[in-house]
Amino acid sequence: MKKIFILMSMVSLFVGCGKDKEKINLDLPIRPVNYVVVQDEQIYKEKEFSGNIVPEVLSELSFRVSGNIKERLVDLGEKVETGDVLAILDPTDYQLNYNRADALYRNAKSTFERNRVLYLENSISKAEYERSQADYRAKEAEANYAKQQLSYTRLVATAPGEIAKVEAEINQTVSPGQPIFTLNEIGGLEVEFTVPDLNINNMKLNQEVEIVVIATGEKVKGVISNIGPISSAYGKTYPIKAKVLNYSETIKPGMIVNLKLKLDSQEGRTVPAISVLMDESGHKYVYVVENIK
Repeated sequence: MKKIFILMSMVSLFVGCGKDKEKINLDLPIRPVNYVVVQDEQIYKEKEFSGNIVPEVLSELSFRVSGNIKERLVDLGEKVETGDVLAILDPTDYQLNYNRADALYRNAKSTFERNRVLYLENSISKAEYERSQADYRAKEAEANYAKQQLSYTRLVATAPGEIAKVEAEINQTVSPGQPIFTLNEIGGLEVEFTVPDLNINNMKLNQEVEIVVIATGEKVKGVISNIGPISSAYGKTYPIKAKVLNYSETIKPGMIVNLKLKLDSQEGRTVPAISVLMDESGHKYVYVVENIK
């Protein structure tokens, strides 16, 4: 049933116990009051967590071959585009291997083409023709491989972004797969945080969160994007990620944030604090007006 709560205190008639009713003044003027209609609604408990901002995509870039770094063309914080050359290994050995493989390939190709003509003229056997064909194809594959290895001496950006970390210097010898740069790819930002096991079942994908960046004081919106199914080793907490929906350039990876989430809910009614009064004994109450037409 709907009830109407009074926001402004009314002029009340206090009647003392044992007083004569004839002494009560019933001619006081009627004064208007403000009221609101309250209805049943979902009331949420708000929880607050701490986390930090991370890039949505963070990539480690490395050479696919070993060698000595001859040039490093970018530095920390520089913006790059897809295909930009970031560093170059000394290509001398790889160039020599390719030159040798390419020469063998060209010679095998020439022999095969000559034998093909001779075979069609019945001047050589089919077996000799097929041997030259197999040798030609093998040398071609070797030349292509050597060319590919040579191309791997140039490390290029796989996506647009900015250099977040530099992990190698000029003249340093590196191995295949050894990180040279960390690339913060252009994309979104996320917040990583953890929640205790008591709250994990209240977390839902695409659930809205309010994010407050401690360093800048900015408030931004986010949604839960990942919920870890396994707790961490300590504290029985679960890893959560929230995608940041709107942010400015002043918000950067590594900044600490506070997150507010609405978790448990139950049906109830809320009234403005101004409508809650207190009697002399400290008990709180509100005025209720019923059956208003």
